[in-house]
Amino acid sequence: MTYLAAVIQLDTGKNVDDNWEQAEHLIRQAAAKGAKLVVLPEHAVYEGRCSNEQARQTYAIAFKRFSALARELRIYLHCGTLFEVGPEGKPYNTSLLFDTKGRLLTSYQKVHLFDVAVEAGPQIQESKTVSAGRRFVVAQTEEVGNLGLSICYDLRFPEQFRLLALEGAQVFVVPANFTYPTGRAHWEVLLRARAVENGAYVLAAAQCGKKSGYLSYGHSMIIDPWGQVLAEAEESPKVLLAPILLEEGKRVRSQLGLFHNRRTDLYRLIGLDFV
Repeated sequence: MTYLAAVIQLDTGKNVDDNWEQAEHLIRQAAAKGAKLVVLPEHAVYEGRCSNEQARQTYAIAFKRFSALARELRIYLHCGTLFEVGPEGKPYNTSLLFDTKGRLLTSYQKVHLFDVAVEAGPQIQESKTVSAGRRFVVAQTEEVGNLGLSICYDLRFPEQFRLLALEGAQVFVVPANFTYPTGRAHWEVLLRARAVENGAYVLAAAQCGKKSGYLSYGHSMIIDPWGQVLAEAEESPKVLLAPILLEEGKRVRSQLGLFHNRRTDLYRLIGLDFV
């Protein structure tokens, strides 16, 4: 199976209408060029202070808009992330995946929250304002393969990606908003490592531009199962396109023995909650 995938890089701010206009324009551009699967970055329609109140204002509207656009353009559309109402006054950071008829295939709530204190910056505690998800997700489709879902900081936890691969993921979807210092140091090496370790494609859609108190790194990428960067953005909004050849992942996994050479007699990796 072969199809064209698109990764969209955005410069999202606090104005939801402006953000939607930017996203819709680039989604339509990707579809016009033949993309079957389109992936947006983290915080695709709002980048700012998160709360359940903000989630109530934007989630339902964004859901309807993304659903309608997927149906109109007949594409699989991954919304990046939206804030979704969560427990204890803290929203989830949630991905939605729509099929070509505008139906919600699945959703994923970010599992690993960005609680860090980097000497050169940033110092952030995402868990103070966001609720953590409790399940992993592999979306199985006939037209674009099996998609393993993740969000931004999840990228630093290889266990999650191996579990997704063992559950059948052929393509990893990574919507993100890396800050400039950590992005410059780690973004590409982490993305390529997750691809190489698992013989999987990586569709990494990033934020770019100046945000409130920090600068987003950009450099969205599409990476093949051998770790080759097929397409890369710089630091402005952009559509990236690349062909996805699902048989290539099978070939790489077989050549390198990535799964059948595992020593499950010595160690085990168990995913307790999957969708």
